[in-house]
Amino acid sequence: MRAPSGYRVGSPACHRHDRGSRSAGFSLFELLLVLIIIGALVVVSAGRWGGWTGDLDGAADTLAADLRFAQSRALHNITSYRIVFSDSDRYYIQREESEDVFGDAAFADGSIEREFPRGVQRSGPAGDEIRFRYPLGNLDEDATITLSRNGAQRSLRVLAETGYVER
Repeated sequence: MRAPSGYRVGSPACHRHDRGSRSAGFSLFELLLVLIIIGALVVVSAGRWGGWTGDLDGAADTLAADLRFAQSRALHNITSYRIVFSDSDRYYIQREESEDVFGDAAFADGSIEREFPRGVQRSGPAGDEIRFRYPLGNLDEDATITLSRNGAQRSLRVLAETGYVER
């Protein structure tokens, strides 16, 4: 290649026009990177929108699983378990004080604490406690727990005879 007049061969200015076949624009990598960043921002900000109920559904699923967990423990560990709601935004899974023949390692400190996601509120049950009695894992009476957030609601019902959790 011949250098234009006034330029030396091998100088940076001489090679400036070697990429003339490449059109101006963004590469595929740059476009994908921008799309990934926009997607991440949408996911992060989606929880802040008023109509988002993902936290509410997740809280209802977690509470249902914890209720089933407490009932299962009451059936198998020769002691009663209970869910105690201390505030509208947290609860504890507790083992009743008695001889636990099998030694329940999950309750070495006495209870497991759970907190609902920010903005999720609870109402019910009466007495703020659900107690699964050994040996059948049942309750004294049916219990209904309602979780709410921004006008949306999810209800859980625990049947007294069987301890079954309906969602």
